[in-house]
Amino acid sequence: MACNDPTRRSMRSFILAWLPVLLALWLAGTPALARDRCAASRLSPADQAFCAGQRLKDVDEAMGRALQLAVNTVADPQALRRQQAKWLRTVRDKCTAHDCLLRVYQARTAELGKLIATSANITDQPLSNDEAEAVCGDLARLADRQRLSAQALPGMDQWPFADTAPPSDSAFTPQEKNRLQAQDLGWPADARTIYLLKLAPGAAPTRFATFFTGGTCPAYQTFNLPYLLDTNPGDLGIDKVTESDESIRLAALGGSDYPILYKGHHFIVKADLRDPNKVNMISWVMPNGRTRPMCLLKSSKSRIEVAAARQSRVCNAVARGEVRPLKWRDATETPPFNRRLQGHRDEFIARYGDDAEDIAILRTDLDRDGKAERIARFRHLSGAGCGSTEVWWSVLAGDLKGVQRGPLNDQLQAFDEGELDIYRIDGRFYVSGSLKGQRGLFQINRGKTEQVCEFSQNTVTRPTKLFPVTP
Repeated sequence: MACNDPTRRSMRSFILAWLPVLLALWLAGTPALARDRCAASRLSPADQAFCAGQRLKDVDEAMGRALQLAVNTVADPQALRRQQAKWLRTVRDKCTAHDCLLRVYQARTAELGKLIATSANITDQPLSNDEAEAVCGDLARLADRQRLSAQALPGMDQWPFADTAPPSDSAFTPQEKNRLQAQDLGWPADARTIYLLKLAPGAAPTRFATFFTGGTCPAYQTFNLPYLLDTNPGDLGIDKVTESDESIRLAALGGSDYPILYKGHHFIVKADLRDPNKVNMISWVMPNGRTRPMCLLKSSKSRIEVAAARQSRVCNAVARGEVRPLKWRDATETPPFNRRLQGHRDEFIARYGDDAEDIAILRTDLDRDGKAERIARFRHLSGAGCGSTEVWWSVLAGDLKGVQRGPLNDQLQAFDEGELDIYRIDGRFYVSGSLKGQRGLFQINRGKTEQVCEFSQNTVTRPTKLFPVTP
């Protein structure tokens, strides 16, 4: 990209202006966790400052993606780049407060979305079942390469305009909210994002809206807004398919929708809320504006491969499954852990740091200090939200009645969430896990953790159920 490219200047000036905020975001953790932190209805002053920066970062990245899609769509990309450079000078750079930046970035993203909608080559020809199956396979492969989410069409989030009027093309009005509330849809009638989709050649763009439709397990679903407003109550503009609605409902839990344009057709991608490239379902937006489920998908992990190795023989043996990890001994119902089963849950939490339904122990000299330590693996099955399994490890005191603080305990707790396997190969101990996002095989040696292998593992997404799109 050339140095005078407005996209680069946009990102560079943004980072320079908001470097302290962006640094705080980086220190705070992943974007998914940041959004969770900002989802509360009431925020502390520290969270308010943090979330203001997170939203600025999000809208800047969203506008950058929208600009790239628009450049790839319009007939005159150079004219668009000149227009973007003018917008930076005359609109964006006039803002002196983050609220102003939020509004102008979102408004510009909406403008780019409308430009994409009006410029895109759209076909109103129906899909055949064979074409639908091919599209599901193509989009699954894009997801595996982490490229599907980059095809998401830009939408305009409504929250920056809570106290001002958004651009009319992408607005969700108070009158429309009142009409939906009167229908008692079963979920809040607050549109989160408005998208513009041109459904047929020469047609004006149609508004599609994303709503929060989940309970404790969040779900964000996208609907044709005119269908919600103008058709019979209960008709959401989604075609019924031969499969039970239950599998489609489950695909929505813990997920969020986004529309894409692919080979002249619009599709709604239903993906995991934390990973937009982990796809659960794809639906076709038909030329009449209705949405039809097309396929359910499932992601799985491929075989582990060795990406880099300091000890090739050991790394290959673990990756190929030629050696087995040491076996943990179940201790859930043995003293003193069985005190939890006898009703002493608070005592258990005080001793070990949190609640756990599954406890296992392994005795080994993991750090090669000449003493065999008792290492505990704790598992907690959380029913909150969409449900999750939390796993952590601690070094136990000799009587097992508490955690033994020290370097080894700190090193074990530094590993990322997930399973941790321990191997003994040629008299040495190795830990297989993930540390700071880097998956591999590690050795712990007297306070020092060294990585001896780097593992890679690809995601493979495949359609598990195809729904007919034509009789």
